[in-house]
Formats: sequence, structure tokens, C-alpha cells
Amino acid sequence: MAKNICTESPFELFKMAEIDCISLADVVASKSYYNKKDKYPYICNLSNQALEKFLNGFIKYNGESVEKTHNIQYLQNRAERIDTSFKTIKNECLSIYDFSSGMRYSSTIPIEREDIIKVIKSIKKIYNFTKIKELRKEFSNNVGYSQPSDVKISPIELININDSKNTQNIENI
Repeated sequence: MAKNICTESPFELFKMAEIDCISLADVVASKSYYNKKDKYPYICNLSNQALEKFLNGFIKYNGESVEKTHNIQYLQNRAERIDTSFKTIKNECLSIYDFSSGMRYSSTIPIEREDIIKVIKSIKKIYNFTKIKELRKEFSNNVGYSQPSDVKISPIELININDSKNTQNIENI
């Protein structure tokens, strides 16, 4: 069976990852869910989707082909082989993957508020990781990049978590 190779350009992958991050910020801020826990699967999945696209985009930007997969561990290892600094975000990548892989098809998997805070902190760290940030900045100069020009703060930064006290300021989670 032939492998399903990712055909999207690095620019397109990063653009779509930004849209996932904007959607993530919207879900976190939303008060329209009947139960706050109802949004947990969406937070996990959007974080995972953004992460997949950032990693795929980085790998492709560096001239390598990559198969389409949801396996974050595989993608993170591929990125780390290209640039060893990706080792510094390995735990965050795996943390997102741990929660997202099970939540993809079920909303009955037990996940608590503290777990969601961990996922959000992880995607924020990845979003601001130097190699990802450099490519986001490079692509943001291209016409059609998903972050509107009137947005002065990144969507991930809209999710305000106070890391110093290991608490969060979002009453909506």
C-alpha cells in the first residue's frame, strides 16, 4: 500500500495551523457551551491539529517529504532529526498527543480542568518555540496568511494562563 504523502506546502500548513489556533482561542473564550467540560475535546483536538500542521510544515520547509499522520511522536522525532532543539518541546508535544488521541473519537474519556490547562500551556509553548515562531514570522509577510493584519496579539496569547502560580485566569474552562 502506498504511503499518503503530505502534499500541502509549508506555507499552507502554517496558515491552517494559525486558523486552528484562532479557533482554539475562540473555543476557550466561548461561554456558549452547556457544560464547560463539553469543550475539552475541542481544545485537545484543535491543539493537536495545530501541532501536526506546525510539525509537518517545519519538516517540509526543510526539504523533506512526510506522510500524513496524526502520530505526533513520529512527527516530533522527524523534526528533532532535522533540528535537535525540537527536543526542548518533546514533552509538550507528547502531552498534547496523549490527551488528543483519545479525545478524537470520544467525549467520555476522563479529562479534568488541570489536564486542559496543561494542554493549553503546551500549545502556547510550541506556538512560541523559536523554530516555529521564526517560520510563522516569515510566512506572516505573505499575502493570505491567516492572521488578520488588525490582530495585534497572537490568538494563543489571548489565552491568558498565569504560569507562575500554576493557575489560570479563564473562568470559561
